[in-house]
Amino acid sequence: MINIDSITRKDGKIYVSVSLTLYSHSHFRNHISCDTAALQSLLKEKKVAHGKCVQEKYLLNRREKTCSGTWIFEEIKKAHPEAPKKSTQSRRSKKREKTLDKSSEDVIIDSRDKTFEE
Repeated sequence: MINIDSITRKDGKIYVSVSLTLYSHSHFRNHISCDTAALQSLLKEKKVAHGKCVQEKYLLNRREKTCSGTWIFEEIKKAHPEAPKKSTQSRRSKKREKTLDKSSEDVIIDSRDKTFEE
């Protein structure tokens, strides 16, 4: 089993200490290895943002000397702190078609001027 013992941040770097459960004929009968790709997937599951790997290690659980190690990653620096986005409503355009009344009877519009009628 892969155990992440500690994650510390110093001087713009992330130090990750990892240990494996020691192989035993009676208790733990699985051969396990841990490399950088496996550790990166574990860090992604734990939502730890990290950059490029500076120091790598390869662990095997067959001997006590190779059961623990430390990886060093670069820390990701954000260029600008993200401000919360403001929710804005889209503006409606001023040019709109005006809908006419929907009347059932036909309407006749008389355009003659009524002041000159006899």
